[in-house]
Amino acid sequence: MNRFRKKHTSTLVGLFILSLFGGLTQAIAQEGENPRDSPYGAIHLKVNTAYASCTINGDPCDTEYLNDGNTIVLRKLDRKVSHKIVIQATMDNMHDGKVTVSARDFKLKRIRKGLRAWQAHKRLKLKKRRGPAPEAAPEEDNPKPQEEEEEID
Repeated sequence: MNRFRKKHTSTLVGLFILSLFGGLTQAIAQEGENPRDSPYGAIHLKVNTAYASCTINGDPCDTEYLNDGNTIVLRKLDRKVSHKIVIQATMDNMHDGKVTVSARDFKLKRIRKGLRAWQAHKRLKLKKRRGPAPEAAPEEDNPKPQEEEEEID
């Protein structure tokens, strides 16, 4: 037992010092990252249709879905400007919806212990269409020029 203590004491002390140093560097890194300084935020949109597509300020965007597709999450958006979002339903019997998220809508939310992020939460209820679904836009009436076939004698 005495040999074991002499042999492994230095190893245990070294591991203890390394673990203290690792915790110290992590604390310093967390102090430097203030979530209030982050220019980015996320928008959570609850919609009454599943897996709707959307555009932000006229540009298509990457979306994530939660709650069986009824919540749309848009990440890495500038939280200091307002955004105009248009939601297109995947079902033909629903109208498109529009929502505006202003800079004041972003709030600093606690995600888990020690982690906070800017988020804006909005709800949007898409209205149902009356009557039949609209027809798809007709294609242009410019037929493709057909190649002339040559006859070989």
